[in-house]
This record gives sequence, C-alpha cells and structure tokens, in this order.
Amino acid sequence: MAGMPASARARRLLLVALVAACAVWYSKQNIFDAIPTPGLSDFRFYYYAAQHILHGESPFLTTDYIYPPLLACLLVPLAYFDYFTARWIWFVFSHACLLAAAFLLWRRLGCDWIATSVIAFVWGAGWVAQDSFATGQPDPLLTLAIVVACVSTGWMGYASAGAGFAVKLIPAVLGLLAPLERNWRGLVAFLASAGLLLAIPWAIIALLRGPMGPANTDYLYGTPCVLSWSIPSVALRVLEPPNAEGKLPQDWDTGWDLPRLRLSSVQKLVSLSAALATLAAGLALLWFKTRGKVSAEQVPIAGTALIALALAASPIAWWHYQAMQYPGVAVLLYYTIRGRDWRRLCGALVCAMFLFPLPAAVLRYYYHQHERWPDAPALMYFWTSVTPVASLALFVLLVAIIEACGSKTKLWSSPAVETASAAHSAGVLQPRAPRR
Repeated sequence: MAGMPASARARRLLLVALVAACAVWYSKQNIFDAIPTPGLSDFRFYYYAAQHILHGESPFLTTDYIYPPLLACLLVPLAYFDYFTARWIWFVFSHACLLAAAFLLWRRLGCDWIATSVIAFVWGAGWVAQDSFATGQPDPLLTLAIVVACVSTGWMGYASAGAGFAVKLIPAVLGLLAPLERNWRGLVAFLASAGLLLAIPWAIIALLRGPMGPANTDYLYGTPCVLSWSIPSVALRVLEPPNAEGKLPQDWDTGWDLPRLRLSSVQKLVSLSAALATLAAGLALLWFKTRGKVSAEQVPIAGTALIALALAASPIAWWHYQAMQYPGVAVLLYYTIRGRDWRRLCGALVCAMFLFPLPAAVLRYYYHQHERWPDAPALMYFWTSVTPVASLALFVLLVAIIEACGSKTKLWSSPAVETASAAHSAGVLQPRAPRR
C-alpha cells in the first residue's frame, strides 16, 4: 500500500471504512437487536408443524401452517430440540444464508470495489432483514435460493429456483429465465426440482395422520391487511374502504390471520385480476425490451427484476418479504454506478427507500402513538401502497439495465469497435523508443 498513489490509498481506506461501518450496523441491527428470546415468534408455526411430522402427524394440524410441506419436513431435525434452542439454530442458519447470498452475489459481480460497496451498503442498511430475523421467517433462505438461481450457471441455478418455489411460491417466476435464456436443460431442472420437492413431502404427508392441506385456502387470493404490500392487497383495500368516519375495516387490522380470513367471490376475482394484470404487464415489458431473449450475463439482472415484479403482483406480500429485494437493489446500484448513470442511481436509491425503510418508519410511528393503526384513510392508503409501486419502479429500472447491457454488448461486438480496439491494443503493445 506504501507504493500506491495517494488517490488509490484514499479510495482503499474509504472502502474499508464503509465496509466496516456497514458490518457494525448489520451486527447491531440484525444480531444484537434481533437476538432470539424464549417468547413465541412466527417461527413457532414452522416448529410446531415439524413436531407434528416427528410424531407421525400432518403438519397442517398446526392451523397457522399454510405453506407447502417442504419447509416443515426440512425442520424436523429442529423438532428434537426445545423451542428456544431450535429458534437459536434457525437464527444462526438464517444469518448464514443471508451472508452466503451476499458472498455469491459479490463474486458474480466481479469482486471489485463497486460490488463490495453496494453489497455492504444494501446488506448493512437494508433494515428489513431485521424483521425476518426477529420473527423467524425464512426470507434469508429464500434470498439465498434467489441468488443461487441468478448467479449459477447450468442446471444448479434452476434447481435452486425450483427449491425456492417449493418453500414459498414467489421464486417460481425465476423458472421463466430458462425460456428467455433458451436454456431447455435448465427448464427441465427447474420443473424436476419443483415437482420432486413438492411431490415427495406431500407423499410423506399422505402417510401421516391428519389433513392433507390447510382447512381454509381463501388466503391464496390475498388479504386486505395493511401489512401486505402488494398490488392485489391495495386493490382489496380499495374494495373495502374505511367508513364515513374514517374508521378502518376490521380486515385491514386482522387480515394477517390467514387461516381465518374469509373473502367474498368478488374480492377473490378482484385480487386475482390485479395479480394477473400486474404480472402480464410486467412480463410483456420484459419480453418487449429483451426481444424475448437474455444472455447468460443478463440473467442476474433479469432474475432480480422478475422477483421485484413477483413481489408487486403477489396476492400476499408481507412487509418482511422485501428482504428478497436485497439482490435486486444491489445489482441495480452496481450497474448504475459502474455506468456512471447518476440519474438512474438516484432513482434506485429512492426506490430502495420506499421499498421498506420509509413506509416502515412512518407506519410504526403512527401505530405506536396509540398502539393501533390510526383511523386516517389517506395516510394508510398512501403508506401501504408505496412499496408495490416502488417494487414496480425497481422492476422497470432493472429491465432498462438489461436493455442497456444488451445494447452495449452489441456495440462492443461490432466490427468497427473491434477494429478500433485492435488498433488501440497494437499501439499500446508496440515497443516505444527510449527517451533521450
């Protein structure tokens, strides 16, 4: 480092300081502020479901377990421990998943100072992962599956997408990368992985005592709960507005209780229509901008764009699902900084703020004033709707990056540019006469 120019030394020191600051903040927010306690968390539903399997019973005897059975089957080893010990093991495992996702994405982006900076910044300042760790949700595991699907070559990435689909449905959109990439072996790997990891656990459940699935499936169509930040949930809240005095409907508050949620046929139709319309419009834009084809280099951008679209279109997108946006935000920041596209960089930072930190801060402030949601329709409509809009904006920005990368690839592969590059290289490599 002593022989480095002053500017290079300064940049190296700034990079080290940034990474150190992000590491400290990550530790404070996601470890020390989210330390597991003996108190119950959302993790209990997965734990109780795994205990039922351990005792030869269906995981769906746990009323609040409404997910595919794979996760409950995977957690059976934790069911041998008491709840608090199992909670700690899951906590450590979740951190390992999120940090492994950061490492794999960093390696895929090139391990340079830009990749190091943006990944440290997003993982350190993202904030939403704290809620995933505190509640014991599998978002870090899903984030790892998403990153593996986006950065791996060959069948492994698509198998990871299938595995993510078998845990929760949102990563299913990554299977669309295979036809876009013209990777038919990848498509087979995705279908085989998803099929086997869905079929085998359900075959096991068929041999156990108890129901084969949740008693109520209305939740598949969405919820108007204010904690679900997606376009279909916004549509359901519009369909069920506050009364004339501004009092919020009961389902806005208690719609998180999915096993007991009841939706009318009109609500189901509206939510499903909103989801399909959002997804169709986004896929049409992606197809138009890419001409229905992406290269292997564009797969990480396209994959994270599809996740942003899926989270906006999902009938249910709990606030903590935004942890799955970490890779997309990091990829967008990386390419905008590398391309010196400062206007798009500002847009990316605004999107990142509205995905979680700003709406979460505002809603928590008003909630804790009276320990309930305020009867303020305009405020609640706005701050529970900005996240899906920001998610769609993130999708559009990532699609624009795909298009820019494609144009740049075509430019650099043109004969004129290759000739100019060859001439420049010849001039550089040519021996120069010694100075006198």
